[in-house]
Amino acid sequence: PDPAERDPEGEKVLGVLQTLDIHAPLQRHPLRHERGRQSVDDCGSSTNRDGIYCKNLLLKDKKGRCFLVMSHEDCTVDLRVVKFHLQAQGNLHFASPVSLLQLLHVESGAVTPLAAIYPSSRGVRMLVDAALVESIDSD
Repeated sequence: PDPAERDPEGEKVLGVLQTLDIHAPLQRHPLRHERGRQSVDDCGSSTNRDGIYCKNLLLKDKKGRCFLVMSHEDCTVDLRVVKFHLQAQGNLHFASPVSLLQLLHVESGAVTPLAAIYPSSRGVRMLVDAALVESIDSD
């Protein structure tokens, strides 16, 4: 790859996956520059892409507990239902950009369950939507 495209963090994640004997091809997406940040540009309709794409949300409750919620990209996430399943205290809200960096080492728009490799993510509980698991099993 072009040295300008090198991604040390991405290479670290791929290294961990290879160590675990998990085949994970690298797929690069065009970056969009917005307000001094970079984020993955719109990749188009999921019907034009291989694989399963998901929505990853880092949420916090009133007590400051963090939850990484994963669902199919087209799923509407009802935070009241998620709150019930997680037995969260008070209303759920999206984690701040500071929390994203501290816990998962990512910026807004780049939340990923692969960030669980960082020790700082140990207190984050994960919830995977059953419909996402079923779509993975049927793929």
